[in-house]
Amino acid sequence: MTKLSTDDVIHRWQSSPWWFALGFLIYLGYPVEATLTSHTLSISLKVVGLIGILVFVAIYVWHYRTHGMQTRPKILVTAGLFAVLGTVLTVMVNDSYGCYFVYGGVVLAALKDFKQFALLGIVILLWGTSVAMMLGDPLAAAILTFIPFFLIMVMIWGTYRYIEMHDDLVKSQNQVKQLAKSQERLRIAQDLHDVLGQSLSAIVLRAELLGRVAHPSIQEELHRIELLARQALVEVRQVVQGHYQPTMVSELRQASTILEKAGVSPVLPDRPPDLPVLIDQTLALVLREAVTNVLRHSHATQCVIHNEKDAGQIYLSIEDDGIAEGNIHPGQGIVGMRQRVESLGGQMEVLTSPTGGVKLAISIPCET
Repeated sequence: MTKLSTDDVIHRWQSSPWWFALGFLIYLGYPVEATLTSHTLSISLKVVGLIGILVFVAIYVWHYRTHGMQTRPKILVTAGLFAVLGTVLTVMVNDSYGCYFVYGGVVLAALKDFKQFALLGIVILLWGTSVAMMLGDPLAAAILTFIPFFLIMVMIWGTYRYIEMHDDLVKSQNQVKQLAKSQERLRIAQDLHDVLGQSLSAIVLRAELLGRVAHPSIQEELHRIELLARQALVEVRQVVQGHYQPTMVSELRQASTILEKAGVSPVLPDRPPDLPVLIDQTLALVLREAVTNVLRHSHATQCVIHNEKDAGQIYLSIEDDGIAEGNIHPGQGIVGMRQRVESLGGQMEVLTSPTGGVKLAISIPCET
């Protein structure tokens, strides 16, 4: 049998408190039994008593079913209705309906201000005690009933506050964790900018200098290197500043240009499907890494990229006709792509062809 921790119990109460509240309706068994087995009540009064129980249950369930929308007026109205029902049914039927006053006091425990809760709790219990004494209960019995019920209400109020304090503590801890992550990201981004920014700037400068003195046949290639380095420098700065938002449209266009310059024939979709922003950005980053791998490792002459949305799934495949030598050992690039895809609930497969070449097959649910 699994043992529940305090955190588990609190989480279950917070996620569905009204289910727990339903358990306390067991105490209605007393007025139900007292009404049905009474030999002095007429049929009509028994019907009134049972209807009163159904009305109480309806109000009770409504109150706790909408637990997330607790307001002071709602709490006071519910407690007042319970007290009125308790008064009417106690007078008309029997004193077993005095438990409604206790339910009303428990409802008041949702009030955060202890003074308000204590004052109103005493008022509602005194109300019930007064009704009982008017019907003939002795003062000593009324006091002995009043004290334990009030202590129970105070314990429930304390439980409410403990749950709220625990919830606030968890939120504060999460905020601290998020702040620590943000600070670490800023540090990494700054280091990235300092290291890569300086290196890329040096590449741009050297490409410019070599382009001035190089033979005309290689000046064009040096110019391309300069443009790529400048673009990379811009993207690094955008990543550091949090403004970089790659898209499938831009990455497909860039992939076509890079593949053609490398002597690889690209086969691309006419237009990628309309995708949610997060999925579009993720697939764009995956596509960039996949094309880089094709250029580095495949020795391919053709690269086929397919992207479509069908039956609630988004598909992206990158296939080359290069040489797949033996088993593929996933490097950091493939691991990173798989992590990006799986973070959106998707899957990525790395497939090899008997005739050579590698295919990345990616699928992501549209509802991610």
